[in-house]
Amino acid sequence: MKWDGKNFSSRTKLGKAAFGYYRSVVIYLRRSKFEGNPTVLRRQSLPLNPMSFLNGEGEMAKRIRQHDWTGHPFGSPELWPQSLRSALSICLHSSFPTAIYWGPELRLLYNDAWAPIPGPRHPAALGAPAQDVWSDIWHVIEPQFSRLIATGEGIFVEDQMLPMRRFGATEETYWSYSFTAIRGEDGAIAGVFNSGHETTRNVLSRRQIAFMLELSEAFRSASDAKSARQIAIAMLGRHLGADRVGFREVEAGSHDPAVVEEWTAPGVTPVGKGAPISKLGEWAHTQLNAGNVLRIDDVTNQPKLADARKAFETLDIGAAMAVPWMDQGRALAIIYIHSRRARVWTDFDVSTAEQVLDRTLSWIERERSAERERTIMREIDHRARNLLAVIRSVVKLTNADDVAALREKIGDRVTALARTHDLLASERWQPIELETLIRDELAPYIDAADDRVVTTGPSFKLQPERAQTFALLLHELTTNAAKYGALSQKGGMLDVRWSDGTQGVLEIYWTEHLPGKIATPEDHKIGFGTILLRRVVEDQLHGNIRRTFKSNGLQYHLIIPQKMSGERALAAPALNIKPSGSNHVLLVEDDPLLRIDMEDMVIGMGLNVFAAVPSVGDALAVLESALPDLAILDANLGGESSIPVAELLVSRGVPTIFSTGYTRLTDLPDALASLPRLHKPIDPEALAKTISDLGLSVSYSTTKSP
Repeated sequence: MKWDGKNFSSRTKLGKAAFGYYRSVVIYLRRSKFEGNPTVLRRQSLPLNPMSFLNGEGEMAKRIRQHDWTGHPFGSPELWPQSLRSALSICLHSSFPTAIYWGPELRLLYNDAWAPIPGPRHPAALGAPAQDVWSDIWHVIEPQFSRLIATGEGIFVEDQMLPMRRFGATEETYWSYSFTAIRGEDGAIAGVFNSGHETTRNVLSRRQIAFMLELSEAFRSASDAKSARQIAIAMLGRHLGADRVGFREVEAGSHDPAVVEEWTAPGVTPVGKGAPISKLGEWAHTQLNAGNVLRIDDVTNQPKLADARKAFETLDIGAAMAVPWMDQGRALAIIYIHSRRARVWTDFDVSTAEQVLDRTLSWIERERSAERERTIMREIDHRARNLLAVIRSVVKLTNADDVAALREKIGDRVTALARTHDLLASERWQPIELETLIRDELAPYIDAADDRVVTTGPSFKLQPERAQTFALLLHELTTNAAKYGALSQKGGMLDVRWSDGTQGVLEIYWTEHLPGKIATPEDHKIGFGTILLRRVVEDQLHGNIRRTFKSNGLQYHLIIPQKMSGERALAAPALNIKPSGSNHVLLVEDDPLLRIDMEDMVIGMGLNVFAAVPSVGDALAVLESALPDLAILDANLGGESSIPVAELLVSRGVPTIFSTGYTRLTDLPDALASLPRLHKPIDPEALAKTISDLGLSVSYSTTKSP
């Protein structure tokens, strides 16, 4: 029969159905409020074709029209009941995802917007029973269908979790949808009208936001980088339902990010630090080094893994994801997530891992920056106090015939210290070249046009603490040469040479040439320089100094053992250790000038110097043979803590005092926390009182003159 809407017999069953449909439409229009409105009637353009419910150019309308319904429980569309026709017409012409479940088996009919929902099950889902199409979620939706059919009451669910398996793996999906009963001509429920949409993105977005807020809150309890990483990976592992999560970072001296922190679910073996990333195969390694996220949903079905598949299987990895942190084209950190079973890593999984990596590293960097700032402030305070202590020592050791001369000498020497301080600051307080120090002091006398000043020697670095002392020595030698020696007259020449001796010593030759004049000791009254040269070189540095007068000048020859931290060291020379029991004090101070000042203070109080040493190693060495009655320890010896010395002294009952340039001493063991401490520059009165409180008799008077 030709379905053109014109030629059909009212005597046929189909004709009766079409006639009934036409009659009901006319009755409806007559009873409506639009009756008599020809404009509205013209807009209706009432089709008379009984198959018009399948009109339209949509994919599903075409598929239903072209589908072979022969032998199907629905039968030919020409015979479909009016209730199904009406519902399907609404469904097919809706732009919202809509489906109809019809008949005892709830077979599917649906529109274009709904077609992507079942994934690859479309278009086979057309006309198929719901239980076959939705076998993976039938345990969720079957009770809903049953309740609807039993009660006739519509059902609406919001953000319903449906574990769909559409693309080979079970996905966590969320949906908001409704089920509404469709009643047939006899009034019984013949089908279910379904409309809804996927809300997975909204649900996961809200969950991700909540998780990141929870992570930020958890970071408040983190105390350092290690605890921050531990918090992050444990929370991420539980959030994603993973079996293993870890951090890899590039450590000093390495180019391969090593495992620095790892979390595992119960019963899962950690990867451990012994699994370099290079073992994961060339493809995975290349991906991460290029800054790409690595996503492996199923290790067994990833052909790019090639020979590395065995390494994954050995680690019991069924699926893996890794997110790199790039800096200047290098992967400096990686967060990885493992699952023992194959799983689909969603974009939200990747996004969450990226955010966790970013927030964790940002938190660590902020904490490191704050710690660097705190350290810098402590170091500034420490160095300022030490510098003040050095200046105090310079002032104490400076002599002059009158106030004006004293003022001039002190000013010059403080200026020399300031100049050295500038050099050290420009080098970020790293070891400084001896030549830089020498040429800086002699800069006013060096002229490119002549060679009256010659400096020659190999590279030799001085620690910052030692550089200040050398600067004062050089300043005094330069000042005297400018006043009385080679730099005081035209034609004079200065030759400064140094060598890194084969016996582990630094040798400096300071040679002044005075043409036409025989130098005498009276021509070189060094004063403060003599004290420095003798006490620092001989007493403190265990070196040797010789001054030789020649027919046309003089020469200083300094021999200094290389035994400061950062320089090649000889074994410490034998020290004159005095026996304990007679108010002998051990002084441990790395700055030579401060050691001189401390020695003077101790001797001035009627005490004896047990030993004055610059390092932890020297202090421990002298304590092997005897014990002092008191010890005064600089808390920081060129970057090395004196805690080991203090612990040894306290364990043997020796009263101990910390001297420090820091405002606060941190990380002290409980046994040392109560030790007295004095801040630099040390006040003699405070030192005398502290020593007296510890039970030693001192002769220092605290009475100040008016």
